Amino acid sequence: NGNDNFGFAAKGGNNNEPHNHNDIGHFIVYRNGDEFFCDLGSGEYSRQYFGKERYTFAHCGSQGHSVPIINGKTQVAGTDAYAECVTVDETGISMRYEKAYRDDTLRELYRKFSFDKENAVVNIRDRFVFDSKPESVTERFVTRVKPEVTDGEVILKTEKGKVALKFEKDSFVTSVTPNEVGDHMGVPFTYYNIDLCVKNPEKSMEFEFTVS
Repeated sequence: NGNDNFGFAAKGGNNNEPHNHNDIGHFIVYRNGDEFFCDLGSGEYSRQYFGKERYTFAHCGSQGHSVPIINGKTQVAGTDAYAECVTVDETGISMRYEKAYRDDTLRELYRKFSFDKENAVVNIRDRFVFDSKPESVTERFVTRVKPEVTDGEVILKTEKGKVALKFEKDSFVTSVTPNEVGDHMGVPFTYYNIDLCVKNPEKSMEFEFTVS
């Protein structure tokens, strides 16, 4: 809209792709050339990075992506960890991806992205269904822009623009954690985990977030 260029992309697939990252359900948002909700990209290649420790690296493990953490568990790797019921059209993307997690109590994890190009808005709707009340569910959002947290809103500002994440403040305990990692060439940078921890987890829950 006008001089404001707003871009969005989301990830489906499975967690056994070439140079795999555990990132089903992850998304990125750009405005005016800056990445506001980001992907960390590739880390510096090492023996550990391509070994058993691969998914301890934030670049590769789902802990470094904008996806939920369920009962303290992140996504697992493998062809049997995949997105299903995927729909893609001009208005957005939806998928089920409970199979990305190894949690016997998780029956359904549904994420729907609605993308309003005209007004530069992404709406995210998450639905969780469990067999029993979960111990914890955390909605994680990842950014390289230092967040400003207010009531029910997280603001990300750069010289090129601003993006706000809005949510129902009474449903979550909000925290921001800075982390330092290296890029593909080993140059360090800081990224931030915005964690919205569900206050009162239930067997069936729906949450809505707006990025604009």
